Amino acid sequence: MKTFRYLLLPTLLAVAVSCKKDKEDAPAPSKTALLTAVTWKGNSTTLAVDAQSNTAAIGSSNQIGYKFNTDGKSVVTYSDGSTGPGTWLLQNNDSELVLKDGSSAAQTRKVFELTGQKLSIGRSFDKAAIQKVLTSASGADFELALIMAGSSSVNWQNVNTVQYQINYTPK
Repeated sequence: MKTFRYLLLPTLLAVAVSCKKDKEDAPAPSKTALLTAVTWKGNSTTLAVDAQSNTAAIGSSNQIGYKFNTDGKSVVTYSDGSTGPGTWLLQNNDSELVLKDGSSAAQTRKVFELTGQKLSIGRSFDKAAIQKVLTSASGADFELALIMAGSSSVNWQNVNTVQYQINYTPK
């Protein structure tokens, strides 16, 4: 019986240590693996003006979904239920997502967050970009101009940064 106890204790310790090590050594999934694991559906937008943010739900009539395939192709599901082909590419250490849908031009979006449960992409604008829109200067960003036009209660002269995000969850 004593021999059994002496053999049992080291065996239990070895099993406990090896199980813990397996969990610690498991690498985190890559951004590509996270992006391609599920179909993403847009559910909200977040607008942050100088770090003051507001999130609003996207109505079902405006929701767009993406299925990103590992070969760089995607299937876009539009709000009316129709689908179309697209392409995607992660670049700049996975901090940017380049999307091309159908015949539209490629759009580069900042990746704000990418986990197994959330994809948040969008654009950031600095004071110089804001001033270009305010002065109607050459090279003013059209998306930023639309954001500013839709938020007329903001005193844009005093704003330093704007972030616009579209938040997706697994479908």
